Amino acid sequence: FSIGIGDVSPGPALREKKQEAVNKGYSLCDGHIASFHNGSLVLQAGCDADQTLEAKVTGELNKIREETGRVCQRELGPHNSTLVMAQAGSKGSAINISQMVACVGQQTVGGQRAPEGFLERSLPHFARRAREPAAKGFVANSFYTGLTPTEFFFHTMGGREGLVDTAVKTAETGYMSRRLMKALEDLSAQYDGTVRNSSSAIVQLVYGDDGLDPVLMEGSGKPVEFARAMRQVVAEHPRGGATPLGAKGLGSHLEAVLREALTEADGLQGMEQVERVLQDAMGDLMSDAELGAGDLALAPGTSPGDGTRRSFELALGQFVRALRQFCEKIAAEVDARAATVGLGTDWEAAAAAQAAGDIGAAAAAAPSQLDLELLGGLTTAQLSRFCLRCVRKLARKRVEPGSAVGAVGAQSIGEPGTQMTLKTFHFAGVASMNVTLGVPRIKEIINASKNISTPIIRVELLNDKDETAARMVKARIEKTTLGDVASSVRSVLLKRRCYIEIRLDMDAIAKLQLRIDVFSVKDKVLEAPKLKIDKDQVKVISRDTFLVLVDGASGPTRGRAASQAADDSAGGRLAGNPFFRLQALRAALPGVIVRGIASVERAVINQDKGRYHLLVEGNNMAEVMGTEGVLGEQTKTNHVMEAEKTLGIEAARSTIIDQIEFTMGSHGMSIDRRHSMLLADVMTYKGEVLGITRFGIAKMKESVLMLASFEKTTDHLFDAALHGRVDKVDGVSECIIMGMPAPVGTGGFKLIQHDVAAPAVDARGRPRGGKKARRRAVQSFVDEPLVEPLT
Repeated sequence: FSIGIGDVSPGPALREKKQEAVNKGYSLCDGHIASFHNGSLVLQAGCDADQTLEAKVTGELNKIREETGRVCQRELGPHNSTLVMAQAGSKGSAINISQMVACVGQQTVGGQRAPEGFLERSLPHFARRAREPAAKGFVANSFYTGLTPTEFFFHTMGGREGLVDTAVKTAETGYMSRRLMKALEDLSAQYDGTVRNSSSAIVQLVYGDDGLDPVLMEGSGKPVEFARAMRQVVAEHPRGGATPLGAKGLGSHLEAVLREALTEADGLQGMEQVERVLQDAMGDLMSDAELGAGDLALAPGTSPGDGTRRSFELALGQFVRALRQFCEKIAAEVDARAATVGLGTDWEAAAAAQAAGDIGAAAAAAPSQLDLELLGGLTTAQLSRFCLRCVRKLARKRVEPGSAVGAVGAQSIGEPGTQMTLKTFHFAGVASMNVTLGVPRIKEIINASKNISTPIIRVELLNDKDETAARMVKARIEKTTLGDVASSVRSVLLKRRCYIEIRLDMDAIAKLQLRIDVFSVKDKVLEAPKLKIDKDQVKVISRDTFLVLVDGASGPTRGRAASQAADDSAGGRLAGNPFFRLQALRAALPGVIVRGIASVERAVINQDKGRYHLLVEGNNMAEVMGTEGVLGEQTKTNHVMEAEKTLGIEAARSTIIDQIEFTMGSHGMSIDRRHSMLLADVMTYKGEVLGITRFGIAKMKESVLMLASFEKTTDHLFDAALHGRVDKVDGVSECIIMGMPAPVGTGGFKLIQHDVAAPAVDARGRPRGGKKARRRAVQSFVDEPLVEPLT
């Protein structure tokens, strides 16, 4: 278990391959830099030349470290201590080994290469405007060989960011976890299957939509890991010479086996429910719409418990379908192995004939005992036991009444936050479009922030296979200003008048598919609210040029009159001078929006598996969805409040769930979907999106003691005393403050003990005291206060 310098010493072959990878990457970077300088660099979507160059160079340098890391994995021996440590998962990763042995790699500050700390260069050791890897923080040496002074300096820049990041993150995630726990602590599963808070308000009709406990889930969030259960059955119940089932044999047995398993398993009521589950399972996979509200809708007069049972029935149907598909896959593998060992397509029939004692031609083609062992798979008896075990396991995974699902959910979301970073990362393969991730993004989601740092709308297109169509939709959405499409904006001063001449770049307009002309631009200039230009002040003189008159030749403008009055009232003396109005217009005109949505900063065309879609940076989802060429019903945003405003509370709930899962997944973490669903439901069950903040929690909770234990203690207590508020002491925080058992888990119900004293008898066995004694009963209550279970 010891580690020495020999474990990180690169061999000659490794050194040679590393040098090859570095030289190749450097030459590619030099090629990109040369293309940038001579203007032949092909721009990436939504990027200018600088951003494109940075994206390409960073990509090449990352490949160097990945390649050297792979070489390390191959060249280091199987008994190398560092490699064993990383592969066993005890500590470290392939990147750590690569940095020690081969190449430390690119150092980043704020997600970018090393910044320019000096005039047009990162350090005085490099030429001005140098963009080569070494000048922007790439460390080609390893920790074994040692770093050069400039490499060491760049490494300290990256290291300091990591230290500050860790220190800031600890406080951020601690506070976030505390807020989550305060908001979710009193949620528990009830006897009727619902999830309620301490005031008995329903937060979820069925926990996690299926009533299963995430704590009991097996691999990858599934209730039963089929492969593991199959291995257990095969080990416990040997084959004993029986023939495994291929696709044909499985088809004739599977439905009967599943019916038997469902009948014997707990949790189903009667054959009618078994048949409904089987019907769900043996049919084709249903869409979410088919499984939707219609199936879960309760008839009038039914209780929430009926909805719970139907929900579990649907979940069971999905589970049994997955079980059926797994069995079919195993049977297909058996058939494939049978073909590999040279058995015919009718090998099952031949094996059955041999087992029945038939000595005909069919039995002659039967597989040998060795062949049967090689085929693997499950026999009929094993299949029956396997299906029964899986269904019973699922029945045991149902969430128990009283489970503190809220506390577990808060911990499950809060704890991974401690492993995240505070940085921003590139989004969906599009360079230059950064999206906030990590702890800041989780904070934005659970705070229900009205303004988020990087709002992005993903726009699906009606015609998603044609780039020209995508460009046309982009032109309709993206904000385009007059400055973007004007080739020149010129101020002209003459003796009698002055004006601004604007010439449009018609080639650029055609290239961008903007579909605008000089008359539509003129209309936009007249509509601009802050310019206050009269209609007769704007003259079109050619198909690409128009003038904005500033002097008094066209009569007094309301803009000049208004500004004159304002300035006179302020004592201004030079307001009447047209020159100042000319300068103000000259500065303001390039900012006039001539096409697109004002709140959209940028739209980038992105290609995914041959299909185009847009990533729109900005707000106003309603206007984006209404744009011609956009598939409105599939448009999504990462802004929770925007989703609520445009599409309603259910869309906001879905956005919260998706965004938490996306953010966690971007950092290589996964949390059970039931936890993020519970958080989303807590934030939205009141009919509006409430953040997990002091204001949101005050709207969610009614208990004075609970709010006082969270934040603003004196304010809550003073306000409660002033208005004579009553606290029922039924939540977790209140019970802890008052020294009482919390109403979750075993505290979720109370027992009433009914003791009846036996009447005293005399020598003859007759009761003493007559009829009164017989009627007398002693009733004692245990574990006060009395809280009856919800029904």
